[in-house]
Amino acid sequence: MYIFGHLGLGAVIGDAISKDLSSKTPWSHSRKTELFLFLMIGCLLPDLIDKPLHFLSIKINSKTIFFAGDRSITHTVMIIAIFFGFSISTGSLRLKMLAIGVFSHLLLDVVGDTSHWIWFRTNAYPTPPFYWSSPKLQAYFWPFVTQDFPSSSQVSVTDYWRGLLSPPLIAWEVVGAAFLARKALALSRSRQLEGPR
Repeated sequence: MYIFGHLGLGAVIGDAISKDLSSKTPWSHSRKTELFLFLMIGCLLPDLIDKPLHFLSIKINSKTIFFAGDRSITHTVMIIAIFFGFSISTGSLRLKMLAIGVFSHLLLDVVGDTSHWIWFRTNAYPTPPFYWSSPKLQAYFWPFVTQDFPSSSQVSVTDYWRGLLSPPLIAWEVVGAAFLARKALALSRSRQLEGPR
C-alpha cells in the first residue's frame, strides 16, 4: 500500500469523476469535505482490509489458505459493483464516493504493478501485469474469471515495508503527496470563499 499515491491520485480521479455530480447540485464546504472523506476511505479500503487478512492468515496457517495473497476480496471489481449498486438503490453519494475511491485504488494498483514490473522485470511474475493472461489482472475479476488470488511475495510485515522502498513506488508516493496537497488547498479555498456561517 502506498498511502499518498492512493490518496493523492485517487483524489484526482475522484474529482474528475464527481465533477458532474457537483455541477448539478452546488455543495456546501462541509458536504464537499464529507464526500471527500468517503472518497479517501475508498482509496485505502482494499489495502486496509486485504493486507491484514493476508498477514493474519499467514500466522494462522502456513499451508494453502483462502487469503493466499495480499490482494483478495476487496481488490475485485465485484466490490466496486456492490458499492455502486447500493449507492444507486439508496441514492447515497457517500457510497458512490466510496466506490469511486475503490475503483481508483484498483486502477492505481495496475499502474503501480506495471511500473514495478518495467523497473525490475523479475521472474516472479514473468507476464506483465497489464496483460489479460496475468494472474494479477485476472484476480480483479474474481470470481467470474478466476477462482484464485495470486500469491504474494510478502510473507511477513518486514517484506511489506521493504517493498515500499522500491523506486517506482517512492515516485508514486511523491506524486500522490503533491496531488493531495493541491486538493487540500482547493478545499481550504472553497471554505474561505464560502465565508463564515
